[in-house]
Amino acid sequence: MSRLSRIALAAFLVSGTSVFAQTTTLEPGNWAIGAATITNGQSEPNKFYEVCLTAEHLADVARFFGPKTKRGQSNCVTGLQPVSGNPADKRMRCVAVNYEMEYESSVQTPDSKSFTMRQTMDTESNAGRATVVTALRGKHTGPCKS
Repeated sequence: MSRLSRIALAAFLVSGTSVFAQTTTLEPGNWAIGAATITNGQSEPNKFYEVCLTAEHLADVARFFGPKTKRGQSNCVTGLQPVSGNPADKRMRCVAVNYEMEYESSVQTPDSKSFTMRQTMDTESNAGRATVVTALRGKHTGPCKS
């Protein structure tokens, strides 16, 4: 392979990486959400609900659907930080007295009206250890209902 070919290939790979790292902008409005959760290997009943999501909510799906911590109850060492070329994939680690949590999410947005999200949360406390895996699927159903 010639030097020029190697440079062209490297430029293509670098530009291709940045293209694939971009996410589709999701459309605000009413969204039907389905969630399937497995806790410590045991399936929980699936949940289905609708929610009105704004552009702000949809700008960071991982934050909106991710775990909420109350100020003073934990120290989130990393907060929700990107973990890959996809800015929608996040990781967080929180610790407190007798409590530790690690959370990771991966979001896929194939188009502006749908997303899938996989969340994995490992917790350890005085009550024991728990691993919770949730698969979320969202589908835009139209304008927000009043």
